[in-house]
Amino acid sequence: MTRTASTSASRYLATACVVGMFGFACGGGSTQPTTTGTTGTTTPTPTPTPTPTGQACRTYPARYTQTITTVPAVINVSATYTCSFAMSSAALTCSRSGPDFSDTETTTYASVADFVDEGAFLGRILPTRQQFSYVSPFAFTVAIAFQYDAQRRVTQYVVTPSGPGISSGATTFSFSGWEARGRPSSGRLIYPGSSANCTLNIAYDDNNRSIGWTFGTCPAGDTTAIGLTGLQGKTETYDSTFFLSRVTATLPNGTSSTTTNSIQSTFQVCK
Repeated sequence: MTRTASTSASRYLATACVVGMFGFACGGGSTQPTTTGTTGTTTPTPTPTPTPTGQACRTYPARYTQTITTVPAVINVSATYTCSFAMSSAALTCSRSGPDFSDTETTTYASVADFVDEGAFLGRILPTRQQFSYVSPFAFTVAIAFQYDAQRRVTQYVVTPSGPGISSGATTFSFSGWEARGRPSSGRLIYPGSSANCTLNIAYDDNNRSIGWTFGTCPAGDTTAIGLTGLQGKTETYDSTFFLSRVTATLPNGTSSTTTNSIQSTFQVCK
């Protein structure tokens, strides 16, 4: 496996994006949003026909600020997202800008109804594909392809980075267990270019709107391939609209990372 500075950075960000489906905040909007408050192309298995949820509309941030803090080595990264939703293509787009990163994130759904239904309860996943196009600090693209079963449960998603100096291949999150509401609860994380993998377990606390990830011991080898070296677990907390508000990740040697999202304004998308 070829290693370069850009490769390592892109692998880390690619993992952040995919873990993001359970907590990494990525855009949203409508062609004519109502604002409140202050101011790689892999074809996935199509999502089955939506099951009605009774939810007619979904509220999502039109603008929010994300801050990442790592201790004990104090590292602070802050960026602002501006988001919109295209009704004609059922695509959610967020652009992020800041002193350290600049990128555009597009999440596509089979229908507007799928986007609305995804926000009906904690931890639901319904996109058909997702693409992250990074401009700085390194120029590269990350494509995520989702697969579902007949019960609309996500069975896996494959993260494929591409760009100059990237030769790591795809990372796969494969799920084999689901809880009563069809959310993934257990599976494996498969490294690029090998069969090496580690276990993962996901627990949902609906009362407190939180999701806990626990990663098992990964085998020896190139565990930096997806930026999860030593990651022991993480906890995600959501607001009343099931938008990610906080993520706390635990790493070795007493290191932890906290991501906080602060909403400035919102929009609403209806079926």
